[in-house]
Amino acid sequence: GAVFVLLETRLKQPLLPFSIFSYRNLAGADLASIASLMVTGAVLVLLNLFMQNVMGFSAMMSGLGMIPFALTVVIAGNLLGSAMARFPLRMTICAGFVGMALGAVILAFGALSPNYAASVAPALIIFALSSVAASIGLMALSTSGPPAELQGLATGVLITCQQIGLALGVSIGLTILNAGLAEGLAPNQAFSRSFTAGALIALWGLGLVLLLTKRAESARAGKIG
Repeated sequence: GAVFVLLETRLKQPLLPFSIFSYRNLAGADLASIASLMVTGAVLVLLNLFMQNVMGFSAMMSGLGMIPFALTVVIAGNLLGSAMARFPLRMTICAGFVGMALGAVILAFGALSPNYAASVAPALIIFALSSVAASIGLMALSTSGPPAELQGLATGVLITCQQIGLALGVSIGLTILNAGLAEGLAPNQAFSRSFTAGALIALWGLGLVLLLTKRAESARAGKIG
């Protein structure tokens, strides 16, 4: 990583000109995207493990148990465009992070008394709707500043940040889970702690958006829709 940065700062035509991070919304949205995908990666992996190891679901049943998430993502993806055109992007993104935190909190409390209909399914719906709002909103916000000739680069940087967040989230979520089990916590308690960590990461992402980005009126500013 350090070698890459050193080389890029010395090349006349670098692969990644660091001047692109001078666009405030791009830099802030990229950092927030790391947080968004950290939460998503951690929660989805942990939830599958939770359904199998605590609730006694088979691998197939835990997969079917994710259907509310998948259906909500499809529906939200079709409805979000009009919402983003009406409301400021930062409002949409912030609502997404708050919803992701809420979904993770429901899972954290639900893990202590597992019930699919009462906690898992509602949390999945809330989390799916919120994660779509946050991720698509961040994509629009991150591309709201750079000129047309830098849009491809801006998108590439964003996608890289998303992949970093996904890897970090899964690693951190599993680390917290295994640490809880090593301490002697009951499995449902260890999962509850891990979901709580996901909620805290979502709130961290909310803070990044509020502190590091500026107002963009709608999705039109982000060149989406």
